[in-house]
Amino acid sequence: MPDTFRTIAIATDLSERGDRAFDRAFRLAAAQGARLMIFSVVDDHLPEDMQETMAEGTRVRLEKAAAAQPGADTLDWSVTVLCGTPDTALAQAIGAHGIDLLVVGLHRHRPFMDLLRETTMERLVKLADCPVLIVRTASPAPYGTVLAALDFAPASGRALRLAHRLAPEAALHGVHAVHIDNEERFSAVVKRAVETAKAHEFAESGDKISITAGGTNRELIDARSLLGAPSFIEARSRCGGPLTLVVDTSGSINSAGASGTVTSAVRGFAETLVGTPVQLQIVEFDNEADTLGGGSAWHRYFDLLDIDGDVRELLTDYNMNGSADGGQINRLNYGG
Repeated sequence: MPDTFRTIAIATDLSERGDRAFDRAFRLAAAQGARLMIFSVVDDHLPEDMQETMAEGTRVRLEKAAAAQPGADTLDWSVTVLCGTPDTALAQAIGAHGIDLLVVGLHRHRPFMDLLRETTMERLVKLADCPVLIVRTASPAPYGTVLAALDFAPASGRALRLAHRLAPEAALHGVHAVHIDNEERFSAVVKRAVETAKAHEFAESGDKISITAGGTNRELIDARSLLGAPSFIEARSRCGGPLTLVVDTSGSINSAGASGTVTSAVRGFAETLVGTPVQLQIVEFDNEADTLGGGSAWHRYFDLLDIDGDVRELLTDYNMNGSADGGQINRLNYGG
């Protein structure tokens, strides 16, 4: 990726969506001191005489629109009308002309058709050998805030440096998200990656970042390895409170040979909540109801943040021989 944009291209279909990209591309070319190439594509399935007529009309309209842009007389720009399918024709032109950045407008909203097939814009992003900037709305001002999605791969670093080069005065915010089964429990925000991006060192320097996850903070983590990042338990949600689990321990469970399955399910439920501020009460019922671990008391809550106390008693515990006996959960009594 070059340090400067020597050639910027814009692809337009002469629609209002294309006009938004048109304006943005001219401003970027002026700011970067880049040459600007303006492309449009005519369908090559039309009769040849119609292709020629449409190509000439498109060229005239684009030249008129370009000349009317503020500062157009100080820029090196040109208009080229291609024949073919938009994605393949533009991808070939990008390679042939050494384009450093392609600017396009967001495609027309077609919810049903977009479910069935890729859009032209999506295919173009895959085929293009250069970064593609998709312009959603018209704006007369430079970019003020840039949000960069990061996964710490080399391409992620290149994208961040590219964003800084396109909008050097904008506030850059890097975000890293991790998907787990319960997405409410974990989120991570990269706070310092933008500083290294501005120093053109991201992903190569081994610089440090800060991560906040589920209320747990870790400062100065190695950006390449993430050593020191919060563990899954540490990153769990800070939402909690008293929770009662009612378990059928009647004789029918034992008769069906399902006591082991039910016990395993209760254990899995409890283990999932370990490390969260939940106070878990387990009530077993047959002919009458009892609270697990409660003795003669009706209420007995296990604090699932108390790893060495309540959690150990509930899930592990130790017998007189010093070996783990499965804790209170293994004392669920079926049919007794």
